[in-house]
Amino acid sequence: MTNSLGSQAAIQTGIKNQSNNSNIVLYFHPGTRAVRPRWLLEELGVSYDLVLLNLKEGEHKRKPYLAINPAAKVPALTEGEVMLTESLAICMYLADRFQESGFSPALGTADRADYYKWMAYSIGTLEPAILEKIRHRKIEDEGGKYITLSQAMTEFDVAAGVLEMALKKSQFVLGDKFTAADVMIGSLMNWANSLHLIDIHQNILEWLRRVTARPAYLRATKD
Repeated sequence: MTNSLGSQAAIQTGIKNQSNNSNIVLYFHPGTRAVRPRWLLEELGVSYDLVLLNLKEGEHKRKPYLAINPAAKVPALTEGEVMLTESLAICMYLADRFQESGFSPALGTADRADYYKWMAYSIGTLEPAILEKIRHRKIEDEGGKYITLSQAMTEFDVAAGVLEMALKKSQFVLGDKFTAADVMIGSLMNWANSLHLIDIHQNILEWLRRVTARPAYLRATKD
């Protein structure tokens, strides 16, 4: 499937399309997981089209967009015949697609193995831990009794503690170089910070201030 479907979706749903005459199209809504690939695209400095979906009006549930992402979620990205959903998959694709920019380590290296670990950690450990913390708070606020969903789930304080230790000895997640891992985990930790979950984690807070002060992040979150 080609980029034409993305253009068709924009026309049929009345979505505002900010064109940069690019083959890359990112389907986006502010304040969602779609910020992650937009942040990385801005870091990469490549041209892309931004299709703003109005979630309140249900544009993500209409047929043109459902043909791109049947789950009716953002983000989604197309580039020629490439069609991707899931913020992690999109960020990993983009980092490798433009690997000369240095946002993902070279294949077969120790840094690449570490990169895989942190990218998986972002979605497999950190995000579920944040969501579980939110669920816990909601239950307590409503006067209910909290019961963990699974003993196998890593508690947020443990998950954040692992990151806190890693950032004690390095400027960024993978050392002294900013990568797509900082984008994925930075987005999640910014969310956690808004919930006051990382107030005691000074290394994370200092790192978060650095990464969210980057011009690319500010451009990606300006809407």
